[in-house]
Amino acid sequence: MEAKQVKVTKGQRIMSLLRSTQMSLKHRVMEKAKDSGLTVPQYMVIYELSKAGVASMHDVVTALALPKSTVSRIVDQLVKMSIVKSKRPFDNRRTVNLTLTNRMKKSKLKIIEAVGADIEKKLGEEKCGRIIATFEEMEAAVKY
Repeated sequence: MEAKQVKVTKGQRIMSLLRSTQMSLKHRVMEKAKDSGLTVPQYMVIYELSKAGVASMHDVVTALALPKSTVSRIVDQLVKMSIVKSKRPFDNRRTVNLTLTNRMKKSKLKIIEAVGADIEKKLGEEKCGRIIATFEEMEAAVKY
């Protein structure tokens, strides 16, 4: 008995490739984060704070799409490691503002940039430009 072959549409193939690429990138970042002594979730928090400067716990939870308890635990670890500062504003005791410590701001820890540089080196400038243009079109096509 022959197995039925399922026809995959081009749209499905695009989504499959995006998922596969995302997983590959995640693994590359995990390798680089491990080399620095951080877990990927810890690095994700650091990366979000480096982009924002100052962010509330709620902002980080929203950006990472992780449970609040998970982000809270990660932040506690990073505070103990003197990587993140956690401060409650005087006017709002329910909010926690997070920032990177000066030590971390000065650090040369640039995992995402290193992975990006590897990609650029492998693909070359012209191909990177075409891929960026394609992803920008894709982003516009799937926006609400």
